[in-house]
Amino acid sequence: MKTDNAREALPLVEEALGRDAAWTPRTVEHVVPLARAAMAASKPHLAAQLIKGFDKKHRMHPDIPAAYLIGAQLMLQQGGPATAQARLILEHLVQKYPSDPAAAEGKRTLDRLDRLAAPPTIPR
Repeated sequence: MKTDNAREALPLVEEALGRDAAWTPRTVEHVVPLARAAMAASKPHLAAQLIKGFDKKHRMHPDIPAAYLIGAQLMLQQGGPATAQARLILEHLVQKYPSDPAAAEGKRTLDRLDRLAAPPTIPR
């Protein structure tokens, strides 16, 4: 993590979680970058493990909006009923943290979901 390359740390994170499912990084600020790296490495279960309960464990932490965004993105990848839950998280993110960059991304994601859900327009 000292080199800002969270992806290289993923095998160590997986090993630590394999030994202790309750393991978390010592430095809270590493959680979101590690979760993002896990998503980029197509390891959604690892990303989910890292952010699980982040907002409850670290109340008022500035990375909460980013953790919410990651959680919603993971749910959208699942599709189906999880999409409705993702939408609720994104709406909460946008409403509660409007000036956070994660909220801006959440708003863009909500806009895309709205466009996908809209009935097709038929040209006349």
